Amino acid sequence: MDNHTEIAESPPGSSAAPLDWARAALEQSGDGIEVVDRRSLRLVDLNAAAAKRIGHSRDALLGTPPWSHMEGGTQASYEALFDEVIKAFPRSLSSEQRYRLPDGSFMEAEVTQTALRVGDRWLMVVATRDITDQKKEQFRSTLLSQAFDSSHDCMLIVDRGRMQHIDCNEAACRHHGMTRHDLLQVPPWMLWSDGRTREELEREYDDAIALWPLPRRRMAPAAGSRTDTQALTEEHQQAIRVDGRWMLVVTTREVRDDTIRQEVAALTRANDELKQFAYVTSHDLFEPLRMMSSYSELLRRRYGDRLDSDARDFIDYIAGGAERMKRLIDDLLLYSRTERSSVPLKQLRLDGVLDDALANLANAIERSGAVIERGPLPEVMGEPTGLMQVFQNLIGNAIKFTAPGVRPRVRISASEDEANWIVTVRDNGIGIAPEHFERIFVIFQRLHAQDLYEGTGMGLAICKKIVERHGGHIRVDSAPGSGTSFSVYLPKAAA
Repeated sequence: MDNHTEIAESPPGSSAAPLDWARAALEQSGDGIEVVDRRSLRLVDLNAAAAKRIGHSRDALLGTPPWSHMEGGTQASYEALFDEVIKAFPRSLSSEQRYRLPDGSFMEAEVTQTALRVGDRWLMVVATRDITDQKKEQFRSTLLSQAFDSSHDCMLIVDRGRMQHIDCNEAACRHHGMTRHDLLQVPPWMLWSDGRTREELEREYDDAIALWPLPRRRMAPAAGSRTDTQALTEEHQQAIRVDGRWMLVVTTREVRDDTIRQEVAALTRANDELKQFAYVTSHDLFEPLRMMSSYSELLRRRYGDRLDSDARDFIDYIAGGAERMKRLIDDLLLYSRTERSSVPLKQLRLDGVLDDALANLANAIERSGAVIERGPLPEVMGEPTGLMQVFQNLIGNAIKFTAPGVRPRVRISASEDEANWIVTVRDNGIGIAPEHFERIFVIFQRLHAQDLYEGTGMGLAICKKIVERHGGHIRVDSAPGSGTSFSVYLPKAAA
């Protein structure tokens, strides 16, 4: 290894010396390899990966003392290390070290030192493997594990396919009075003494999967607890996908009477404030908007021919702003009425409800040239005006959010599972990125600029409230450029 000249590559079967292939293997290694001579305490060989980590060329590093490239390194400490490695021969010594790279960043490394005897000389081969990503992942795993175990909520992870617990936290062990090993042996439907059968729990988990990425929430009288405190149990079932398998993170907590009273009081206050806000908007805000609209129209009629194009544009901006504000107030009032509506549900055919929604959308359908395809729809327990609003918003969005030059195509169909009718509205529009699935159901949340697509950002929030008031839920499946599918789950039994 004293020969530091570059060696040309030779194909297999040629007369290349074994050292040629050793050098080729050395250079192709992703690990940094350094070779140090004990007698001179100098680098006698190293590969490109080691030179890159140190920040100099191979030629510049050959013959230099290795500790000069180490933070805090000294000749005495390096000699002592070399002697330990020789003493351990033929075993290797391993440790983890942190290196500062030439760009100022740090690399976590696993360093292995191995002694070699070549004639009467001792050499040390130092292999440095970058484990920065592994250390980061290890830290993240440790952090998540500690957060999981330090939570005061009972947390269990269930494999849906096998219907088995695969992990639990310390709070769950304390609550059930079991060790982790024993608790994981108990089937999920036998852990809680609230009467749920395996089939019922499987349906619940499937509903949670259908809700993904949102959690499924369940409230029930506390059961299976080792405490005597009377309370309700709040349970969240969050579906996650791991290696192609569905898992459920089931989080439960006891909600005591005083907490419930506080939450009810807070909700009551919020509801009262919403009613007051609805009153203010319906009475106090409409009047100035009517004045803005009326006087801008009066200006246009009386003085339009005397004004230049800029002034006429300004009048249009005022009128347009007033009209958008009116739509926003209308949607807010509709949202508040949806929140507190007490209209009783009745048996109705969704085909008739869809007919009414399409009649209201007739102008938009004609202007866009949209193709509406529909299959037979079921009878449900519902409120016709609310469900018509759901159809109108979903189909209206499907027509509106279409790429320029693309003819909208909307398909309305129905299917069913054991507990629900599932009405699906599928389109060929611009699509929605998965990270926005939850955001689109929040009021005022718009994904596009007003000048691209009109709207107040409340339509889907209204749909969600109406569907939830029917005891159902709504989910979205989409990707940018691939269209969107909204599925509305309505229970077969009365909500």
